Amino acid sequence: MKVKITACIVVIILIINNLSIGQISNPYSDFNPEKLKENKEYVKNFNPINYNRAVFYSCMIEMIDIARKQYAYVEPLKHDVMIDSTAQFQADFQALKNEKTESNEMLYGTLSKRLQKYGLSSSAIEIVAKAKTFNGIEEYSIYDLCMEIVKPLLTNSKTSVLFLDKKYTAIGLGFETDKDMKSMYVSIVLGDDRIFTAYKPKMGEKNLPYKKGKAGLKEFDAKICKKCLDDFSLEKLLSYITIEGEKVAFNCDNSKELKKMIGKEGDAFVLDFVQYVQYDCEKTIVDNSTAHRGFVTKPITFEKIMIANTTADPKSLIVSASIATVPEEVNIEEPYDVNIIFLKEGSVACRTIFKKSIEVKKVAFTEKVNFFKDINTVKNAGDWVAFAEEDHLEFQIPFTTGKNSFTIEDLDSIFTAQNVPAFKLQSFEIVAYNSLEQSKEQAALNIQKQRAESISKIVAQKFNIADPKNISYEDSWDLFQKELVNSSDYYDLVLYGKEEAIKRLKADKGKIAKEIEEYLVNQRYATVRMNIVYEIEGANELDFTVSKFNKAIADKNNALAMSIQKYMIKKAEKQLYKTFDPNKMQIPDNKNYQPFLMNKIYLAFCVKDSLSSQLSQEMKRYIAYNATNPTAVANNVVLNFYTNPLKTTADVTKLQSEIDRLYTISAIPKEEVDRINLEFQLKVILFIEKQPLTSEIDNLSNATFNKIKTLSQTKIANWENAYKIASYFVKRHDYAFAVSLMDPFMGNESISEDFLFSYISLASTNENMFMSSIYTKSVKMAAEKNPKRLCSLFDKLPISIFDNKEVKSTVCKICNR
Repeated sequence: MKVKITACIVVIILIINNLSIGQISNPYSDFNPEKLKENKEYVKNFNPINYNRAVFYSCMIEMIDIARKQYAYVEPLKHDVMIDSTAQFQADFQALKNEKTESNEMLYGTLSKRLQKYGLSSSAIEIVAKAKTFNGIEEYSIYDLCMEIVKPLLTNSKTSVLFLDKKYTAIGLGFETDKDMKSMYVSIVLGDDRIFTAYKPKMGEKNLPYKKGKAGLKEFDAKICKKCLDDFSLEKLLSYITIEGEKVAFNCDNSKELKKMIGKEGDAFVLDFVQYVQYDCEKTIVDNSTAHRGFVTKPITFEKIMIANTTADPKSLIVSASIATVPEEVNIEEPYDVNIIFLKEGSVACRTIFKKSIEVKKVAFTEKVNFFKDINTVKNAGDWVAFAEEDHLEFQIPFTTGKNSFTIEDLDSIFTAQNVPAFKLQSFEIVAYNSLEQSKEQAALNIQKQRAESISKIVAQKFNIADPKNISYEDSWDLFQKELVNSSDYYDLVLYGKEEAIKRLKADKGKIAKEIEEYLVNQRYATVRMNIVYEIEGANELDFTVSKFNKAIADKNNALAMSIQKYMIKKAEKQLYKTFDPNKMQIPDNKNYQPFLMNKIYLAFCVKDSLSSQLSQEMKRYIAYNATNPTAVANNVVLNFYTNPLKTTADVTKLQSEIDRLYTISAIPKEEVDRINLEFQLKVILFIEKQPLTSEIDNLSNATFNKIKTLSQTKIANWENAYKIASYFVKRHDYAFAVSLMDPFMGNESISEDFLFSYISLASTNENMFMSSIYTKSVKMAAEKNPKRLCSLFDKLPISIFDNKEVKSTVCKICNR
């Protein structure tokens, strides 16, 4: 009972969390292609009576391409006059009826009929739109009109899915105003290479390598097929098929699972035998107007499989059945593929399942989850930027007995002790002081001069400037008075003036001078006064910025200190402060400085690969100064993320609830919570993989993967993490989502060769992916990086990929097919 209750609690919490993180604003509402306004033709006022159709067409196409590139990462769409004609046919009809509609007169009532009219196949979709042609008395340009059409297509959840579908590589655009010219009606037809009829048989031509006609299969219907499109288990079907000679066998070890897959009313599949000769490099012999590519069997249902099952034990779950024979038209001595076309309602072709050759290497990359920064608790003084400031620097060099010359190392030790950042010396002067009793002795004065000139020389050498010998000599009377006036034994030395003091010090063979040598020794020194300009190039900037921060803290100017720390955070986040040392930040260790202290750890972790125990302990102490501070609450969750291992589902639930709570704290940016939440889900997957399969674990697994999908709606920061997350979805046979995670990084020169070839192998599992321009780009990249490996991979991939004309051309060229 406890197990069941725990399972229910876990699922309820995860469902609630999915709802909370699922409330995301429309991801396309920020679409704003302002760059198009640089084209003067596009910003001209739109006049429906007299406008340049070519300019409007160009603006629409450019805007559509920009939107698809920004949100779907695809290349510009190709154009074809026949597709344009199909779209224009529907745009004219809408304008005539003064109604936005996808239907037409009976003869051309469907898109399929209109495409057929212009010699095209039905491998396309149509989006219709309507927009006003004016905006009252306000300026209304061609650009504005295009935005009135395109932006609603993006913000509408139904049309955006079609509009941004990566499969489509070709476009047709039609547009027309109604008779009153108040509205512009638009038709957008999107298709891939299969929209063009690949092969037109001659009259009476026989022995075609494919079955003519529809073979009893109906076109894809989104409403009917909706439920089976995301059923990853269907990808297993092809693995159950084996062929020996002409016999096609079906072998499955779990009839219950098989019934779940294909046992619903109306479920069936056909085998599509596609011969390699159909995709010869010289020509393609396929009828793109049909759901099948080659010769197909009759529909095969679960019931038919079970009737043919030869397993003797009626209680056994093992299925072994002969379900078909290879069509006699197929030459079994020549290479061919077997595709499975899954059907709904007995004949509606919903999806094609292709053979697979998945190449995904184990990914060791771990995305670092940093702490949260607190840049709001302390009000800052505005933006601060490091620049080469001028400054005045002054320091003392003590004169010690027996040391009459100095070295550059002596200077360096002083600068190091004072934490002086790098600077350029503009000018300097030296004031050499001698103690009072030596101020009139020539020998002492000569030593004073020798020491001062030595210092001047080495300062000039260190900073590579000419020695100005700008030296003045003084006695230490002022310091003498300051130090001796409070002495109970020798205060009287300062009462009668400098000359009297010198006289008394030298009296009786310098008896008093010897007695107060502990004072006098500190009154023999040189003061070096420098006019400098700080150097902030390269690594010098960090030292300079830390010194400015420390000074602001010392001056209790917390507003300025926060401005400087914000600047440092921006730099560290860009990995520009890789040598940052938190120990150099001089921050009082108390609760009044909690934001600065937590930010110090944030900065340190920015440039480190892992969280050390020292940083962890320090952050824990800083959090305790004010545990109710929103950033402290969030940082405590990060600490728990790193330090609390997941041993039970209760551990998962506890940390998940802590993360979920962060979504309710307005001071914590949602995207930052998403970041830790996503990485936590990956930890949960690792936990799940070590557990025995139970209903509780299965529910947790499904909820976790669904959550990852929601959290991944925003672009993942780097290709390494995208590859790692994709690898988890590959294990679930969710190849489409795995590919969607990798799509944004195609074309990125930094991706690994394994990433590239994994992408190609995964995208080859579904025609919606391998027909896309991203897939085309990936194949071209692979052809440049490692053509031999690409050819080897394509020997194992489905031949149907050659429906993509550019891919076929690339592979045929480099692989000498």
